Amino acid sequence: MRRAKEFNGSCGFCTNSREMRVKKGEAEAQMPAPIEKWAKEAGEPWPPSGLHHYGFGSFWTWLQNGPHYSYTKFRAVPDARYVTEMWFDKITRQTWRN
Repeated sequence: MRRAKEFNGSCGFCTNSREMRVKKGEAEAQMPAPIEKWAKEAGEPWPPSGLHHYGFGSFWTWLQNGPHYSYTKFRAVPDARYVTEMWFDKITRQTWRN
């Protein structure tokens, strides 16, 4: 039996930390906002020009430990971290690394 989702009202995703799961498409659509927020908090240059190297590991840790934790919880092959890194590289103009 599933528990009802609790919504935080700001982005429409649930806030119950162990019950959170979003669809891959929902996470992808929302990803630019947390990346921009992380960049500002980390003091990274924004918007991306393609000249600066952004660290995905730092972003992933920030994402998992923050209010956007649900964006790390979706089904993907091979896994959510890999797919999120591809989105991160695209948004930060680092696709040349792939």
